[in-house]
Amino acid sequence: MNWKSDLQLRDIASNQRIEATCKRCRHTHYVDAAALLRQPELQFI
Repeated sequence: MNWKSDLQLRDIASNQRIEATCKRCRHTHYVDAAALLRQPELQFI
């Protein structure tokens, strides 16, 4: 185990922007890590 294979969303600073690319249309956009953490389906239970 290492940080490259076990990195989690909660390990990233909340003000960090993450680049996301749609697999279907290849559109790239940036999302704040804090916005992703607020989504219930992405939260750690």
